[in-house]
Amino acid sequence: MKATELKEKAKSLGIKGYYKMKKQELLDSIKEEEQKQSTVTIDSFHCVLTKKDEELRVPILKETLALATQEFYKLCRQNPEFKCCWLYCNDRKIRQFRQ
Repeated sequence: MKATELKEKAKSLGIKGYYKMKKQELLDSIKEEEQKQSTVTIDSFHCVLTKKDEELRVPILKETLALATQEFYKLCRQNPEFKCCWLYCNDRKIRQFRQ
C-alpha cells in the first residue's frame, strides 16, 4: 500500500497527525486504531441527529464500526428533516453526514 493510501485510511479512522507520519508510523497507527475499534462494546455507538432546535439521540446496536456506519447512513437518509447527523463511538465523534 502506498503512503498516500495509508494517509487516506488514517484520516478515515480519525488518527490525529497522520499527515506528518512516515509509512511505518502510519501502518502502526492504523493497526492500533483498527484493534481499538474492533474491541468496541455493542452499546458504545450512538447517532445524534439535529435540526434547528431539536436533537435526537439514537443508540446503534451493532458490533463493529462498519455495521454501525451502515446503520448510521441508513438513519440519516430515513430522516431528511434532520440536516446534520453525527456518529459517535465511546463519546468520540467519528462520522458526520450533512443533508
